[in-house]
Amino acid sequence: MLPRTRYLPDTDEECLAYAYELVQEPTYGKFLSFLHEIELRFGVKERTWSAGDRFARLYCRLKKNGRTFCAFALDADKFYLAVYFNAEERRRFEAVRNDFSREVIQWPYDFCPVRANGIQCVYYHLQDDRVKEHIFSLLAFKAGKGKYSGITATGGCEGCPSGKSV
Repeated sequence: MLPRTRYLPDTDEECLAYAYELVQEPTYGKFLSFLHEIELRFGVKERTWSAGDRFARLYCRLKKNGRTFCAFALDADKFYLAVYFNAEERRRFEAVRNDFSREVIQWPYDFCPVRANGIQCVYYHLQDDRVKEHIFSLLAFKAGKGKYSGITATGGCEGCPSGKSV
């Protein structure tokens, strides 16, 4: 009889190899790019892996100061960024939500329920490169880093090369 638990490799290298098998190229390259950029921009030093659930086959959690900052959910040929909001972060976000893109940031936030423990987990689809700066703006807000918004309320991106809205 096979065990009911999902397979989880033992080392970081094995997990990255398993991630490659799941998402394949060119998606794997985008995943690594996002992963390394988040680690560099926000000083994330700890990376933990966990077996998936009904939503994804593998999770890569990025921890900062012992707490989960964000996580990547990987499944066949796609990956998402899971951003966790506690009650205080939700209150702060609600106060400035109009500073963020309605399409990219607000709608996924609005459609993800708050769990019984008060945590809201919002999944953002990252296949489109145009959402990158919007996501980094949200993560800067979550990290509490200075001026978080280069993104206008209409979705225009002042920091994007095109300056166009998403």
